[in-house]
Amino acid sequence: MSSTERSPDAVFQDRLAAGFMAGHVMLQVVGGLLLTAIFVGMGGLFGAIGVAEDELAAIAAGGLFGGVGILLTLFLVIQAIPAALAVWGLWRGTWWRHLMAIVAASLAVTHFPVGTVLAVGTLWCAYRGYQAEQKA
Repeated sequence: MSSTERSPDAVFQDRLAAGFMAGHVMLQVVGGLLLTAIFVGMGGLFGAIGVAEDELAAIAAGGLFGGVGILLTLFLVIQAIPAALAVWGLWRGTWWRHLMAIVAASLAVTHFPVGTVLAVGTLWCAYRGYQAEQKA
């Protein structure tokens, strides 16, 4: 069904679900940037202390913190991809929009407490949009 054949209530519910998922995408991106800043900053601090004190363990700890920060950021950004696809699908009214919203919300529910609230909102609005579409 294309977006022109859907009822206005179904379109509204899908766009509301897209708003919840867009909030989750922003949470992932901002969280990833903050984690990068914290871990790379701590790594730089430990590395600088290690160089100043000529301590090899502190230099290694600095590298470890920087590496962990980059890996966590990559994990969060990769996990945000299904949410971004769900936003696009829900907004455009594609045939796979509800399935992608369920997948993205399942990933978002693990980010307690804000991600859980956004996931429940997404699931509720996607379900209401599906019901409104079936009634039309």
